[in-house]
Amino acid sequence: MAQEQGVAVKTSAEALLQAISDNFWLPEYRNYRRTSI
Repeated sequence: MAQEQGVAVKTSAEALLQAISDNFWLPEYRNYRRTSI
């Protein structure tokens, strides 16, 4: 929609999905280890 209105850069669907994937934050947590009983 934004591309059709001229307010966003025109790119292919594949390029758009790749850009989103490259900038998407994925959490990386440390392994949880219980220290007390």
